[in-house]
Amino acid sequence: MSLNILVVDDEKDLTELVKELLGLEGHTVTTAYNGKLGLEAYLKIKPNLIITDQMMPVLDGLGMIRKIREEYKDNNVKIILSSAGVKHLGAEVQWDLFLRKPPNIDDYLKAIQKLFQHAGADQ
Repeated sequence: MSLNILVVDDEKDLTELVKELLGLEGHTVTTAYNGKLGLEAYLKIKPNLIITDQMMPVLDGLGMIRKIREEYKDNNVKIILSSAGVKHLGAEVQWDLFLRKPPNIDDYLKAIQKLFQHAGADQ
């Protein structure tokens, strides 16, 4: 299964590492370094999955998720929220999985498998 993944995080080194590792798994990965740029990328590429940090400048991850779910009415894209903070913050915003930051690549791969375990290879 090859996915179109958007990774949004203001920690550029971490973002590029995640891009590289998920790319090695056969996924197409686009990156953005804040929620505003993440929204622009989301609209352009329509990813299957978004992995986003919670705390970022310009527009945080929760604000980005809120716009995707409420303004753009997209409940199909899967979203993994990653944060060093507490999971219940902003719990009214709908994400699919939460990973405590910093997760390792195995955490990402397990999360992706869990989210897409019933999806076909054409995802």
